[in-house]
Amino acid sequence: RLRNYDIMEFAISHSLFPKDCPSHHVTCIPQIKYAKGDREAEMRSVVNYMAEKLESQLKAKLSKLKVQKSSICNETEILEKILEEVERELKQKSKSELIASVEHLMDMFSKVHETPMTNFVSAPVPADFISEIVPQYQSATFALHNFSMLRRKADPVYSPNLNCNGIKWRLKVYPDGNGVARSTYLSVFLELVEGVQE
Repeated sequence: RLRNYDIMEFAISHSLFPKDCPSHHVTCIPQIKYAKGDREAEMRSVVNYMAEKLESQLKAKLSKLKVQKSSICNETEILEKILEEVERELKQKSKSELIASVEHLMDMFSKVHETPMTNFVSAPVPADFISEIVPQYQSATFALHNFSMLRRKADPVYSPNLNCNGIKWRLKVYPDGNGVARSTYLSVFLELVEGVQE
């Protein structure tokens, strides 16, 4: 299956164009191919850049997880050593010796209980990655107060503006409906307040 520029090259090489054919048709082909190659190189460069950014994000996440794991392992190791020592004392000492060393044992138990649970709980590392193609989602909550009173008015109610990637949006709400939906449905419109500045 030949592409357009393949057909044109074939036509030129076999002199299928008339002799009075303008010369720019011939010189155009390499320029078009070169321009296509430029765009392909540009796209590859962008994809490589995005892949590098993703790799950087991955390294940062793995590094954070490694630090969290190390911290939890250290805390666990300390507690395990204390518990081993307590068990050894309980097995090796007689009852009278245990009664005599009760303060020492209580100190060890208190060390176990003094360790805050927060030492074993780490902030979750999000699994998602920041996209270079799809912008970050932004959200807001718009509550309609005194809805019954608003329904008696025909005027629309506007939400505060939501700025999203340089564009301002707002909701336009008719509590009692608008047009054919009047007195039957709630009408909600998404309104562009301000676009991207040129």
